[in-house]
Amino acid sequence: LDGHENTLDILEEMLKSEDTKMRLYSSILIGTLCKNTYLEIEEHITILWKCLLSKFSDTNKEVVVNCWNAFNTATKRLSSGDQVRLVPDLKMSIYLAIDAKNRRDPTYTLPGFCLPKGLATIVALYREGILNGSPELKEQAIMVSKRQFNTRVSQLLNHL
Repeated sequence: LDGHENTLDILEEMLKSEDTKMRLYSSILIGTLCKNTYLEIEEHITILWKCLLSKFSDTNKEVVVNCWNAFNTATKRLSSGDQVRLVPDLKMSIYLAIDAKNRRDPTYTLPGFCLPKGLATIVALYREGILNGSPELKEQAIMVSKRQFNTRVSQLLNHL
Protein backbone atom coordinates (compact mmCIF):
# COMPACT_ATOMS: atom_id res chain seq x y z
CA LEU A 1 0.00 0.00 0.00
CA ASP A 2 1.06 3.54 -0.66
CA GLY A 3 1.71 5.82 2.28
CA HIS A 4 -1.27 8.05 1.53
CA GLU A 5 -3.59 5.02 1.63
CA ASN A 6 -2.36 4.14 5.11
CA THR A 7 -2.68 7.78 6.15
CA LEU A 8 -6.26 7.96 4.85
CA ASP A 9 -7.16 4.76 6.72
CA ILE A 10 -5.79 6.16 9.97
CA LEU A 11 -7.51 9.53 9.51
CA GLU A 12 -10.82 7.85 8.69
CA GLU A 13 -10.59 5.89 11.94
CA MET A 14 -9.71 9.05 13.86
CA LEU A 15 -12.77 10.75 12.38
CA LYS A 16 -14.92 8.12 14.12
CA SER A 17 -13.44 8.98 17.51
CA GLU A 18 -15.59 10.11 20.43
CA ASP A 19 -13.02 12.84 21.13
CA THR A 20 -14.09 16.08 19.43
CA LYS A 21 -10.51 17.33 18.99
CA MET A 22 -9.52 14.07 17.32
CA ARG A 23 -12.44 14.38 14.87
CA LEU A 24 -11.62 18.04 14.23
CA TYR A 25 -7.92 17.50 13.54
CA SER A 26 -8.68 14.45 11.43
CA SER A 27 -11.18 16.43 9.32
CA ILE A 28 -8.60 19.18 8.80
CA LEU A 29 -5.91 16.68 7.77
CA ILE A 30 -8.24 14.85 5.38
CA GLY A 31 -9.05 18.20 3.78
CA THR A 32 -5.35 18.93 3.40
CA LEU A 33 -4.76 15.55 1.75
CA CYS A 34 -7.65 16.17 -0.63
CA LYS A 35 -6.08 19.48 -1.69
CA ASN A 36 -2.76 17.80 -2.51
CA THR A 37 -2.98 17.28 -6.26
CA TYR A 38 0.00 14.93 -6.27
CA LEU A 39 -1.99 12.28 -4.44
CA GLU A 40 -4.44 10.13 -6.34
CA ILE A 41 -7.42 10.08 -4.01
CA GLU A 42 -9.95 9.43 -6.77
CA GLU A 43 -9.73 5.65 -6.25
CA HIS A 44 -10.68 6.20 -2.59
CA ILE A 45 -13.52 8.64 -3.23
CA THR A 46 -16.42 6.42 -2.14
CA ILE A 47 -14.69 5.59 1.14
CA LEU A 48 -13.92 9.27 1.66
CA TRP A 49 -17.52 10.21 0.92
CA LYS A 50 -18.91 7.71 3.42
CA CYS A 51 -16.47 8.88 6.05
CA LEU A 52 -16.93 12.62 5.49
CA LEU A 53 -20.69 12.57 4.97
CA SER A 54 -21.13 10.61 8.20
CA LYS A 55 -19.80 13.70 10.00
CA PHE A 56 -22.15 16.16 8.25
CA SER A 57 -24.34 15.81 11.35
CA ASP A 58 -21.52 15.99 13.90
CA THR A 59 -22.23 17.88 17.13
CA ASN A 60 -19.22 20.14 16.51
CA LYS A 61 -19.84 22.73 13.79
CA GLU A 62 -16.12 23.01 12.97
CA VAL A 63 -15.99 19.28 12.22
CA VAL A 64 -19.02 19.65 9.93
CA VAL A 65 -17.45 22.61 8.09
CA ASN A 66 -14.08 20.88 7.68
CA CYS A 67 -15.72 17.67 6.48
CA TRP A 68 -17.77 19.65 3.98
CA ASN A 69 -14.63 21.43 2.74
CA ALA A 70 -12.82 18.10 2.31
CA PHE A 71 -15.88 16.58 0.59
CA ASN A 72 -16.08 19.57 -1.75
CA THR A 73 -12.37 19.51 -2.57
CA ALA A 74 -12.25 15.75 -3.17
CA THR A 75 -15.39 15.74 -5.32
CA LYS A 76 -14.23 18.63 -7.49
CA ARG A 77 -11.15 16.61 -8.40
CA LEU A 78 -13.27 14.00 -10.18
CA SER A 79 -13.43 13.97 -13.95
CA SER A 80 -16.81 14.42 -15.63
CA GLY A 81 -16.89 10.72 -16.48
CA ASP A 82 -16.16 9.73 -12.88
CA GLN A 83 -18.86 12.10 -11.65
CA VAL A 84 -21.44 10.41 -13.87
CA ARG A 85 -20.29 6.93 -12.89
CA LEU A 86 -20.31 7.71 -9.17
CA VAL A 87 -23.85 9.15 -8.83
CA PRO A 88 -25.21 5.87 -7.35
CA ASP A 89 -22.27 5.72 -4.91
CA LEU A 90 -22.97 9.29 -3.77
CA LYS A 91 -26.64 8.45 -3.29
CA MET A 92 -25.73 5.46 -1.14
CA SER A 93 -23.14 7.46 0.84
CA ILE A 94 -25.73 10.12 1.63
CA TYR A 95 -28.27 7.48 2.62
CA LEU A 96 -25.79 5.79 4.97
CA ALA A 97 -24.81 9.12 6.50
CA ILE A 98 -28.38 9.81 7.59
CA ASP A 99 -29.20 8.40 11.00
CA ALA A 100 -31.71 5.53 10.78
CA LYS A 101 -34.38 7.45 12.70
CA ASN A 102 -34.24 10.32 10.17
CA ARG A 103 -34.24 8.24 6.96
CA ARG A 104 -38.02 8.14 6.75
CA ASP A 105 -38.38 11.88 7.31
CA PRO A 106 -38.56 13.48 3.84
CA THR A 107 -37.79 16.90 5.32
CA TYR A 108 -34.52 15.86 6.99
CA THR A 109 -31.32 17.22 5.47
CA LEU A 110 -27.82 16.55 6.72
CA PRO A 111 -26.62 19.72 8.49
CA GLY A 112 -23.53 19.81 6.28
CA PHE A 113 -25.77 20.42 3.28
CA CYS A 114 -27.36 23.37 5.10
CA LEU A 115 -24.09 25.31 5.12
CA PRO A 116 -23.72 28.18 2.62
CA LYS A 117 -23.08 26.50 -0.74
CA GLY A 118 -23.65 23.18 1.05
CA LEU A 119 -25.50 21.63 -1.88
CA ALA A 120 -23.30 23.10 -4.62
CA THR A 121 -21.03 20.08 -4.87
CA ILE A 122 -23.76 17.49 -5.16
CA VAL A 123 -25.75 19.71 -7.53
CA ALA A 124 -22.78 19.67 -9.90
CA LEU A 125 -22.39 15.91 -9.58
CA TYR A 126 -26.10 15.20 -10.14
CA ARG A 127 -26.12 17.65 -13.04
CA GLU A 128 -23.43 15.56 -14.72
CA GLY A 129 -25.49 12.44 -14.07
CA ILE A 130 -28.61 14.05 -15.54
CA LEU A 131 -26.85 15.47 -18.60
CA ASN A 132 -24.44 12.68 -19.46
CA GLY A 133 -25.61 9.51 -17.74
CA SER A 134 -27.48 6.48 -19.00
CA PRO A 135 -31.31 6.67 -18.89
CA GLU A 136 -31.34 4.72 -15.59
CA LEU A 137 -28.67 6.96 -14.09
CA LYS A 138 -30.51 10.09 -15.24
CA GLU A 139 -33.69 8.91 -13.54
CA GLN A 140 -31.82 8.11 -10.34
CA ALA A 141 -30.05 11.48 -10.32
CA ILE A 142 -33.31 13.34 -10.92
CA MET A 143 -35.12 11.51 -8.10
CA VAL A 144 -32.36 12.12 -5.56
CA SER A 145 -31.80 15.73 -6.53
CA LYS A 146 -35.54 16.45 -6.47
CA ARG A 147 -35.85 15.17 -2.89
CA GLN A 148 -32.71 16.97 -1.65
CA PHE A 149 -33.50 20.29 -3.30
CA ASN A 150 -37.20 20.38 -2.39
CA THR A 151 -36.30 19.73 1.23
CA ARG A 152 -33.62 22.42 1.25
CA VAL A 153 -35.87 25.02 -0.40
CA SER A 154 -38.62 24.25 2.12
CA GLN A 155 -36.17 24.73 4.98
CA LEU A 156 -34.96 28.04 3.59
CA LEU A 157 -38.50 29.32 3.16
CA ASN A 158 -39.37 28.34 6.73
CA HIS A 159 -36.55 30.54 8.00
CA LEU A 160 -37.85 33.64 6.20
